Amino acid sequence: MVVQYFFVTVKQIAVHFTGYKKFSLVYYLIVVLAVSCVPGKKALVLIDQQKYDKAKVWLNKALAKDSINADAKYAYSLLYSDTAYQNYQLDSAYYYILSARSDFNQPDTTKKQKMLTGNVVTDSTLIQQQKVRIDSMAFRQATVTNTVAAYQRFLNNFPTALQVQEAVAQRNALAFKAAAQTNTYQAYEKFMATYPDAIQIDQARIRYNNLIFKEKTKEGTLDSYLTFLINFPDTPYRDQAEKAIFEISTADNMPQSYFTFVQRFPESTYTRRAVNMLYHLYKTTHKAQNFLTDYDDLPFADSLRNIMQSEADILIPFFENGRYGFFNSSGTVIAPARYDGMTPNYFCHGISDDFMHVVQGTAGQYQNMILTKDNRPIFTYTLNDDEDEPNQIAEKTVADLGSGMLKVWEKEGYLLIHKSGYSILESVDGIEEIELCGEPTYSTRKSQAPPYQFIKFKQNAKWGLCAFSGKIILDPLYDDIDISENFALVEKKGRIAITNREKLLEKANNAPLPLSFIYEDVSLINENHVIAYEDELETVIDDLLNMVVPLAEHSVIRPVKVGEQSKPYWLLRKKVDEKQYYLYENEPVAEPVYYQKAYYDNRWLALKDRQQFKLIDFDDKQLKNETYDSVKILSENFVILFHNLENYPDSISVIFQNHKRIDLGPPTGNKKQPQLLFRLLQAAGSSVGVKKKSASQYLLISNAAKEKQVYNTQGNLIFQGDFDNVTIEGTGLFVIESKGKKGLLDSLGNTLLGSKYQGIGNFDNGNLAVLDRSKFGLYNAGRRIFIKPAYDAILKSYQLDQGGTKQDLFIAKKNNKTGLINASDKVVIPFDYTEIKYWTDSSALVKNEEFWQILKFSSITGSKTPEKLYDISYTGILDFDYIKDTPNEIILRIYKKEGYGMLSNKYGEILGATYDDIVLMADRSSEEDITQNRVFLAEKYVTEADLYIIIHLDGSGKIIRRQALKPEEYDMVFCSKG
Repeated sequence: MVVQYFFVTVKQIAVHFTGYKKFSLVYYLIVVLAVSCVPGKKALVLIDQQKYDKAKVWLNKALAKDSINADAKYAYSLLYSDTAYQNYQLDSAYYYILSARSDFNQPDTTKKQKMLTGNVVTDSTLIQQQKVRIDSMAFRQATVTNTVAAYQRFLNNFPTALQVQEAVAQRNALAFKAAAQTNTYQAYEKFMATYPDAIQIDQARIRYNNLIFKEKTKEGTLDSYLTFLINFPDTPYRDQAEKAIFEISTADNMPQSYFTFVQRFPESTYTRRAVNMLYHLYKTTHKAQNFLTDYDDLPFADSLRNIMQSEADILIPFFENGRYGFFNSSGTVIAPARYDGMTPNYFCHGISDDFMHVVQGTAGQYQNMILTKDNRPIFTYTLNDDEDEPNQIAEKTVADLGSGMLKVWEKEGYLLIHKSGYSILESVDGIEEIELCGEPTYSTRKSQAPPYQFIKFKQNAKWGLCAFSGKIILDPLYDDIDISENFALVEKKGRIAITNREKLLEKANNAPLPLSFIYEDVSLINENHVIAYEDELETVIDDLLNMVVPLAEHSVIRPVKVGEQSKPYWLLRKKVDEKQYYLYENEPVAEPVYYQKAYYDNRWLALKDRQQFKLIDFDDKQLKNETYDSVKILSENFVILFHNLENYPDSISVIFQNHKRIDLGPPTGNKKQPQLLFRLLQAAGSSVGVKKKSASQYLLISNAAKEKQVYNTQGNLIFQGDFDNVTIEGTGLFVIESKGKKGLLDSLGNTLLGSKYQGIGNFDNGNLAVLDRSKFGLYNAGRRIFIKPAYDAILKSYQLDQGGTKQDLFIAKKNNKTGLINASDKVVIPFDYTEIKYWTDSSALVKNEEFWQILKFSSITGSKTPEKLYDISYTGILDFDYIKDTPNEIILRIYKKEGYGMLSNKYGEILGATYDDIVLMADRSSEEDITQNRVFLAEKYVTEADLYIIIHLDGSGKIIRRQALKPEEYDMVFCSKG
């Protein structure tokens, strides 16, 4: 047994010596002899015999004798790497093997590197094999533990091991897995910082960026997105952040919001969209050509100029080789003939809009194209299995809603497309209806407010709300949504919730929007208040959503704001007793003061308490303490008070607009003081040119003795006298009547016409008709014109609204003939015609028995029997109709025996009367140049050739394009003016 054990031990030592596993018996004997001759190597035998403490004693002795001892340190490495050793520790084993390698490489050990000279370690291979063995054991230990810490410890302690790359990969994989399980941006941030060379770094960065974007913008507010971009300017989520910023910051659809976004994010992919939205919004209230002047610091200015230039032009359709194309007002072809259909309205009027809609395809599959006017695509969609003709499809599938929005019909529902090509509600399918809503509020109507602020859309028979930016504000869950002034009313299951525009815009910024559906109905009182009804209860809610009148069983009559009072009183009436009115003054009181009657208008409120009235003036700063027996409110300017003053028992007073009061004495009495009557005088249309309509009102006070007094709104007596009647014509002109005769006074009481006429009236543009002995004359107080009654009909002004003309002319009738006279009653055109119409300030359109003609009368000085009556400048017109009738220009389509023509009072004959028909297709010309953007369509039929000659001409009559069409081709471009 001793021999057997010895040889086993020697064999193990030999393995340590040489690394070979098979030896001859001779070689074993050589090793045994070597060991037996070197007592210091006995530690190896002791280790093999698991006599670890004794082996350690031998090794300590050896190191004490010589600290540079590769053999002893090698043996120590074997000791600490023996798993049976109680102090087994690979770190120590690793330390000693590295120390052994260091000792072995010392220069003075070279002489010892020979076999059987007393050394165990004779070359570096044995040390390297032990190191590899320890590395493998340590890595195996790390793989068993399989934690990041275990692999990191291995890498820290065994940095030169062959398994380093594998350990790094395993460590990184475990670290990434741990980060993924935590799945926070902090975890990925730590992973990237700790393991920058990991193969998972790109994936970690992607997840980090996604999570930090979600975390930092989880509130979904404008501030959160702005702050995120400030802190993370290089984020790959910049586009998403800028999209959210655009949608939220421009949700109010205000021009300044779009402009601010462009200034803040000039390089954003949404900047062009903001510019386009701003441009189309601007065009709804301003001239497009002023856009780049008002916004002179915008990107894409050159592109916008091209757009504006193309939009300003008129496009005219033509038909060629079975297809449609378009040319502009100069005759240049903009779109070649390649389209199968278009909106039929284009045939008559061309395209003045800022887009065009065409159709391509065959029956069963039509491609609809919305194009810019320079033939660039805005939006394209396909309609399948449509039985309509292409022109019918074009007519019914696109509607211009205004503000740059197009409602486009597809088989699955409507789409909302901006004219610059953006889809607004692309995430919503099956839209059944789209409406623009939210007109400007009262306070913003005179500012640059948009014509609309929100978009309503219906899906599955329910309404939702979104902003023009596309931001969904309310999901389609509601029966109706109504936005008026500052309020938004949302209806669901027959009940209404009240919110306001501010809350809707806050909702676009991801603020909560609580909706309480508690009211049956809501009515708008003014821009700042609504009445809400719940069963028999009523309340008043202001634009800040405060309940300013509590919900109770009363009827809300109206607000009562006194002077500069910040909050109005409210006039209420109890429903249980309709004779109980009371004023609610912001806070409920235990016992309010009740009134039996209430009279009111926009200025005054009269309340009856038992037997007395008190009067409240809304423009006054405090309530009046006086009381009256009765009150009659005639208007905002006049209030009649029946009161009992100490000096005037049972007397009457009148309060005027400026609070001036006159006392009229008792209402009844003896014959000297009969009953008083009060009447408001105000002529129809008299508010023209007056700041307040009520300023033209007057008060007529009369008694049974025909004594009448007329006061103005300031309480000044204008005139008085014994008249049968007083009426008002125009502003401050009074027709007085006595014994069937009428006269005229002004607002100062001056007599303008004596009371000797049958009639005075029919006020029109400053002119009054005067009737005497069944003949008509004319009086104009402002222009000091009086034409004595001598004509068969009311005289008509020849120059209506022609300010600054040299002379006033009037069309008059005498002996069933019509002529023209001036303000001095001199004949300008004799009474030889059946009809006269205005043409210019120096010529008239007159009709004899058969023809219309134009007469020039500029050389006429005016006399009863003028030597030169007129010059005929144009004649032979059988009939005409007005194509354009404005103060700047009149255009007639005239018909003569030769055919139709066009005649302008500004430019003369535009087209000679030689055509079978003429249409003014479009007119966007300027006064400086009528040739641009004014296009006429004329046609002639050539019987011999059975061809229609279609001619397009500019504003001066110059031919732009001429084309001959067969009858079947003519039908494809026929303009049905009806």
